[in-house]
Amino acid sequence: MTRATSSLLLIAAAAALAADPFWNVKPPADWSPEEVRELLEHSPWSTVSTATMGVALKIHLASAEPIIEAEARERQASRYHVEPGPSFEEYREMLRAGNVIVLAIRIPDEKAMSDAIESRSLERDSLLHIGKRMYKTITNFPPSPGDPYLRYVFPRDVKPSDKALLLDVYVPGVTYPQRHIEFDLRNMTYRGKPAY
Repeated sequence: MTRATSSLLLIAAAAALAADPFWNVKPPADWSPEEVRELLEHSPWSTVSTATMGVALKIHLASAEPIIEAEARERQASRYHVEPGPSFEEYREMLRAGNVIVLAIRIPDEKAMSDAIESRSLERDSLLHIGKRMYKTITNFPPSPGDPYLRYVFPRDVKPSDKALLLDVYVPGVTYPQRHIEFDLRNMTYRGKPAY
């Protein structure tokens, strides 16, 4: 390989790394199932929480615009397509108002939400920290046949100087239910605007 060819390959690799991610250049209708999965599992808005001897939990910020789009695509493609129901409509109304941050977790045992002690622990022990500010959940939406996610709803109070969302949440029905999750706000841009 010549020095010129090597330089061209390095330039091409750098350009590929600098290129916008697919969610900034492709319309949501063109996102493939793999791209939807990438957004929901391996993007600035998603993470996996693991605990020693505990189950790995897939988590995402459901109030971020690209995740709203990815969830809609996921529902369209679902082989278990069931209408989400009235509580999901209430949830969507909260999203449309634009004054909440929603964390969504796919939990392995949906029945755990019917346990009163687990539900109280979720409400008491789930907190959002932004800078030195701390917020309890406003409400939560348990999973249902039409919506597989447990949704924690927090007030949206993000200032331009804030750098991260830190969440301490109680997840019903799992070993080691206390989970700590961090999202870097500086990486959360969608089509040139902050999205969380």
